[in-house]
Amino acid sequence: MARSTPVSRRNFIGQTAAGLGLLGLGATRANSRDEAPEKKIITRTLGRTGLELPVVSMGVMNANVSDLVMESYRLGVRHFDTAWGYQGGNNERMLGRSIRQLGVRKEVVIATKFPAGNLSGDNIEETMRVIRQRFEESLRRLDTDHVDILYFHGANDPSQVRSPEIRDLLSEFKKEGKMRFSGISCHSNTTAVVNAMTESGSWDVALITLNFAMADDTTYIRALRGAADKGIGLIAMKTQAGGDWWRNARQKSTRFDGPLNQSAMLKWVLNNPFITTAVPGYTTFDQLREDIAVAYDLSYTEEEEKFLGDREIQMGLGFCRQCGSCTARCPKHVDIPTLMRSHMYAFQYHNLEQAHAAIREIAPRYGLAECLDCAVCSAACVRSVAVPERIRELKQLAAYRWS
Repeated sequence: MARSTPVSRRNFIGQTAAGLGLLGLGATRANSRDEAPEKKIITRTLGRTGLELPVVSMGVMNANVSDLVMESYRLGVRHFDTAWGYQGGNNERMLGRSIRQLGVRKEVVIATKFPAGNLSGDNIEETMRVIRQRFEESLRRLDTDHVDILYFHGANDPSQVRSPEIRDLLSEFKKEGKMRFSGISCHSNTTAVVNAMTESGSWDVALITLNFAMADDTTYIRALRGAADKGIGLIAMKTQAGGDWWRNARQKSTRFDGPLNQSAMLKWVLNNPFITTAVPGYTTFDQLREDIAVAYDLSYTEEEEKFLGDREIQMGLGFCRQCGSCTARCPKHVDIPTLMRSHMYAFQYHNLEQAHAAIREIAPRYGLAECLDCAVCSAACVRSVAVPERIRELKQLAAYRWS
């Protein structure tokens, strides 16, 4: 995310107290009947789970500082989202260490994820063994005997949602007391996956992409509403649309030449009542302060309304919806959506390890290696995402860092 410069923890605490005070969000109580009542963090219930969560949570993937996790808790964050593969396991270790130091395991909701790999063919029993092994690793790293939400990570096909092997394994974890609720995290083909979850009735939570750049995707939003109506708790990720759209001159707005209004974008997501909470991936104390302020008041300021009302900004976000329509123009049928996600990790989140991990998932047949022989990329996006430029940048990064 393209956001503010990091500040020191000492400065952050003072600025946060002053900033929340100006917003009417401070911890002081009204001491007369004439004063406005103290504002409280907005909470919502996560579907059928019954978990009551503040509307702003923490996506921990890109964070590597325990102080940030602990300050998040002190300011009201109660849900922390990580995964087995983040930072080679160090992300889970850091989160577990932070929660242990705070001594608040019973007060927080921890979610982690496992990659499922191949769910078909002769290797299904081995796949289940690896999933169990990785989940046990996650529990050890997190220093806990259970997680509150366990996600099947990156399920992008409805058949994966319906897998009896996955369903039975998660039932075992639940009976063993190692997880409370089951979930799906999804990066592409999300409408179909969410509809399959709704039909199955056996999933509790969906971690899905939603941001302002997707505001006109009525089919997708209808699927999310349907899932929520059936009791599936919805948690939003990638709420800031990556935040780096101005990098590409072709996509740059001719009428707007300033930074993204991060609060406006987060509020837009949370003003969809079917979303319980969002997991913005803040990595600095400034970003934490900006996001947690939203949790107290979802009404738009005049400046935020102006930002969201600019159609050119929405189109200029350059956010890849992972729809896959671009692959039809690729003669080698490369998994371009995953490459676009890798580009986001590398150039917008500055998380090279996660970018490389995503590329490895589709190697060698459908990955970046297939692009190396193409001098000119023929892929095109219906929403003007700069696919050839981003693939070129990934190729340059691979030659420099991953060769």
